[in-house]
Amino acid sequence: MKTILKIQKNILSKLTRVLMFVALICFGFKASAQCVAGYTYTVDTANNGDVTFTNTSTGSGLYYFWDFGDGYTSNSINPGTHTYAGTGTYTACLTIYDSLGMFDSLLGCYNSYCTTISVVNSLGTCNANFYIYNDTLGTIYITNISSGSITSYFWDFGDGTTSTLANPGTHSYPSGGAYLICLTTFNPSTLCNSTYCDSVFVSSCNASFTYTPDAVGNGCSFFGSGTGSASSYFWDFGDGSTSTLQNPYHVYASNGTYNVCVTATSFLDTTCNSTTCQWISMTGICNSYFIIQQDSSNLYNYFVYNYSTSPGTLTYLWDFGDGSTSTAMYPTHTYATTTPVLLCLTISDGSCTDTYCDSIYPGLMMSSVFTISVVNPLGVSEQISAISSLENYPNPFSDNTTINYVINKDANVSVSIMDLLGNTIADLENGNKISGEYSTTWNAESVAEGMYLLQLKVNNDISVKKVIVNR
Repeated sequence: MKTILKIQKNILSKLTRVLMFVALICFGFKASAQCVAGYTYTVDTANNGDVTFTNTSTGSGLYYFWDFGDGYTSNSINPGTHTYAGTGTYTACLTIYDSLGMFDSLLGCYNSYCTTISVVNSLGTCNANFYIYNDTLGTIYITNISSGSITSYFWDFGDGTTSTLANPGTHSYPSGGAYLICLTTFNPSTLCNSTYCDSVFVSSCNASFTYTPDAVGNGCSFFGSGTGSASSYFWDFGDGSTSTLQNPYHVYASNGTYNVCVTATSFLDTTCNSTTCQWISMTGICNSYFIIQQDSSNLYNYFVYNYSTSPGTLTYLWDFGDGSTSTAMYPTHTYATTTPVLLCLTISDGSCTDTYCDSIYPGLMMSSVFTISVVNPLGVSEQISAISSLENYPNPFSDNTTINYVINKDANVSVSIMDLLGNTIADLENGNKISGEYSTTWNAESVAEGMYLLQLKVNNDISVKKVIVNR
């Protein structure tokens, strides 16, 4: 009996070893079986939401599982083209396995391959965008101009605070400095998201100013102020002139509307930088001016061409220098002397007043009294025929101004600068020129601050313009 049991035990032992050998052969082969997942993809340039996948995996007896990263899957070997519903970035994965790897990756084949794909689908756009207006100290105004199909918003104001409102309207910062504001828009149904950022500088100080125009003329007093650490000021008067005084005085060369801006800064605080602007209207300038010319056919007669201008209705007061006056626009006056006299004209329109004077020198050879006749220069054809334009820039100016003029015919040309008494202080050009455009420069560094007259004379035609030296 023992012999039979021993024989059965030996047979069972040998059978067990055979089965174990078979199992090792079988399972060892499966465990070492090789498979590598892989694929390529192409994004359709015409419709960026369409992506074509091509399977490049290696191995045999395999199963396939595609996860396109947008909630859709496929078990095809080659799924072909997949359409993504919305703009975004997706992680697409392909997993391959055999019959044993399905249950145990150690016994069979199991491998995955993933890539990140970015697509833009016009049917699912949500473009984030906004603009910022920095108005008051520490406060900004925000306008949301995002477009597309958007269901939710997320604002990051760059100071640790956020918002989910579509239009937060305003945001206040606790201190001055530079901040980055970002808006992210979402639409979960289309998997759409978009982010837009813009920087804003918040000043730790706030600039402001008031102004007082002169009762006469176009002078204006400005008074700058600033909160916080503001200690220095820069003015732009809107006509090309500037100043670094806190309370400057500025004279405008002509009537008009000007955008005046002042910027407040601080040498000790780099976050103090604030600018404020106001539109101001200057309507108080009157330009009293005339030119005296001796009559070539009668040396005892002088023509006075009245070039005075004003935005309003003018009144005139002529002072003939011999005790006589007139309120006519174009008077005639006969002098009872042959000695030099000073002729003055004062004009006013109720809001501005201006006076101009010039001397008349009858000459030592005169044996009779002389007469002056004030006339309208526009009534004399030669007065407007030879000169097309006369301009200078900048005006007012500190040291140099460029003078541009155009003449219509070949002529003798002179360009000069005179003071308000008619004295010539600078001869800039003198000589014959052909018709055309010309330019010259006046360096006024050596003259005092104030108003001067720029005169262009072309043969007998004369054009005059006021220029202001302002330092």
